[in-house]
Amino acid sequence: MQNNLGGAMCGSAVRSRTTDFTIFDTYFAHPSSFDMNGAKCSQISAIGDLASYWRVSAGIKVDGRPNGIAEYNHCFWNKYRHEMPAMFVPYSAFQNYSTLVMHETAVPYPRLKYKTISFFNICNSPAARVSEVLATPVFIRGDVKKSRKKIVMQITKDFLKNNPTSARMINGVQLNLALLSGFSASYEGPIPDTLQHVKVKKPDMQIAPVGSSEFLAEAWFHAIIENGDKSFDLAKFTQAMRKKNILAKDNITNIEKGIYQTDTNQITLNKEELTLEVKTPRTEIVALSKRLDAQMHAMQSVETSVPACTAITSLDGKNITRSSHLLLIYLTREANMGMQLSEDDTITAGQGEKIPALQNGILKTKIKLNPNKNYKVYPLAFNGIRRDAIPAEFKDGILTLQIDNSKLKNGSTPFFEVVAE
Repeated sequence: MQNNLGGAMCGSAVRSRTTDFTIFDTYFAHPSSFDMNGAKCSQISAIGDLASYWRVSAGIKVDGRPNGIAEYNHCFWNKYRHEMPAMFVPYSAFQNYSTLVMHETAVPYPRLKYKTISFFNICNSPAARVSEVLATPVFIRGDVKKSRKKIVMQITKDFLKNNPTSARMINGVQLNLALLSGFSASYEGPIPDTLQHVKVKKPDMQIAPVGSSEFLAEAWFHAIIENGDKSFDLAKFTQAMRKKNILAKDNITNIEKGIYQTDTNQITLNKEELTLEVKTPRTEIVALSKRLDAQMHAMQSVETSVPACTAITSLDGKNITRSSHLLLIYLTREANMGMQLSEDDTITAGQGEKIPALQNGILKTKIKLNPNKNYKVYPLAFNGIRRDAIPAEFKDGILTLQIDNSKLKNGSTPFFEVVAE
């Protein structure tokens, strides 16, 4: 029922008055139908769209309440699905969400006969599996820090009663604040008895709703429709955020250049170059969709021949540069063998009948690791079985790798185990 309230401000006002938590469903590039024959799927970038399907969920967040996602996915066969591991879970951790549930079929059950990727299927999808694997260190272990700052949108009874825009979503430009700092909305009016004695952290800044955005409401999901509303000057507002020390001096946010960096400095989105970087001591993730190279911290250099997501995460809980056991990820575009698409990739003539495959790609990377160790790199099968080691050079604390996923002995995989031996 909460999901059916949609993303409208008046719907969230109902949530505020009646429930002690909020939940929501959201999808990116949701298909036009549930039949793979003739279905359409958008081929735009989620990075270029400023994480719109995640921002929608931030827009229904009520101040002082737990916020959970009951269903989410970046749907197959959008060609930018490799962006998902760097986006939804890291931003949700940053906003301190309580629950994340990806839809659907995370574990293959005995009667599951098909092995191909479908719109939402997790167990057969390399991209969805990578996102779920990285959710453990990023969200559950807490590698991505939650924002220590908070901007609250104050929505009054008068606004809800007399302003027709209350039947629409929070202005998409104002929702961009969720890419920078802790963000929620507070609705004037009664709250549930269970929350009467809950102490809510005071906001660092308060704003009022300016303008609004339309949203698409379907049976299973909602999506924001950017309408070009420029009534809120985000660039000017970020200057005020700096004066309030919400954004530090070394924060590289630049709205005019399309750069959005969280107040923790851990997540950086570049709309123009289509890059999304997540930098923490124990996990680093970078999604590259236009510019195909990056410099992280432990991953001192990352170059890919095709759009891809590359990540490294510590499996023993130590920082990457001291860890003895790590997981390296190189995820390119996924597809089903035998799948047929229209020239612009938007329409499918069927999902194919053979196993999933990854686009051929070459990763070149240098990773700073413990100089007192010696490391080997093993491709991992989809079921986690270790394959034969691949060539890797380790010298002066730097692991140098070149991975051509089309030449792996046992077939392509996004997972590689890095072990000190």
